[in-house]
Amino acid sequence: MMGLIANWDLKDENNAILENEQPGSPKLYEVSDVGTSMGTPGKSYNDRVSKGNLAVYRRTRLISHVHDDYIDLNFPKRPALNELFEFEWGFFFHQLSIRWVGKHIPRRDAKWIASLLSQLTPKQIGDAFRAAGYSPDDVEAYSQAVLERIGELSRL
Repeated sequence: MMGLIANWDLKDENNAILENEQPGSPKLYEVSDVGTSMGTPGKSYNDRVSKGNLAVYRRTRLISHVHDDYIDLNFPKRPALNELFEFEWGFFFHQLSIRWVGKHIPRRDAKWIASLLSQLTPKQIGDAFRAAGYSPDDVEAYSQAVLERIGELSRL
């Protein structure tokens, strides 16, 4: 899901798996910070590019490689080497250490999440953007971009 919305800020404190004390209860997955979503698949030198940039989000493919048994997402990308000195060293190396997240995803898993996501209606997706306070034009545009990414997964 983080790849689908291009949320590349994958620090442990931004994500959690909550377990109910009742045996057999489902796990709850919590994401507390999605502020780096809907832009580039990794941090750019300029937050206007890497966060909430519809044009970049729309033209960036979700899947970078399709193999017989697995796929690689175009996420998370490391900062470009020429931008290395624009960032803190710790941040740069953290971004390198999480690149595994979008690699070697079994095709059957990608197809499974696509089957679930394809059940969402355009209205339901749009409602999420409306609830976040997006303008009507942005609701339509971002909803369409999300639907295109779901389609990309569904075509596997």
